[in-house]
Amino acid sequence: GVFAESRISRISNNQITTQDLNPHANAPQIAPNDAQLSLSQPMAIKADADGAWLAAFGSDRLARASNNGIITQRIDLRGNFPQLVRGPRGMAKHPTSHHLAVFNKLSQTLSFIDLITNDVVSEIPLASHNPLPLEQQQGRGFFYDARLSGNGTVSCGSCHFDADIDGIAWDLGDPGGSLLSVVGYSPSIGQPGPVNRILHPMKGPMVTQPLRGIK
Repeated sequence: GVFAESRISRISNNQITTQDLNPHANAPQIAPNDAQLSLSQPMAIKADADGAWLAAFGSDRLARASNNGIITQRIDLRGNFPQLVRGPRGMAKHPTSHHLAVFNKLSQTLSFIDLITNDVVSEIPLASHNPLPLEQQQGRGFFYDARLSGNGTVSCGSCHFDADIDGIAWDLGDPGGSLLSVVGYSPSIGQPGPVNRILHPMKGPMVTQPLRGIK
């Protein structure tokens, strides 16, 4: 059942090391508290000599990854307004102070992190008015929020990447299955009554559909 993973890779001396950000999520049963550790869709990285900060777009969390592949810190960007999905997509560290600025694409805000206390010290809007209707703002939240999944790792946006097509074809079905007879109705092609359909266990390659432009 694991169909999407969030990973980062390190390249050193022509050697590539890949790290799964959610090893806890591969168990058949995952505890709710473990789901709070999940990091979905890392969309920005700020590396330094000791490791890197990651912005998990689908989880609304920042995470600190050490060079040896250990997640040492997680910061929740939702703070006092958990109903508002942020969608972090970029980071910039102040050159002299201990503050990190985070660009939140979905909420159109900037969050400022104190890297000593690892707290969100402030969040400011990028404009005085958001022209997107409230129901569409909420809809974006549901679409991209990986916290709504059972193990906290996937959302609709995991496959419909930025509500667009990702070019990946999925060969869906059961390779070891048998032909199946199913009773169905097809009035649109002149078959108003029940007809027996012989269905193959494999659907064949299917690509993710883009959702842009759909009202």
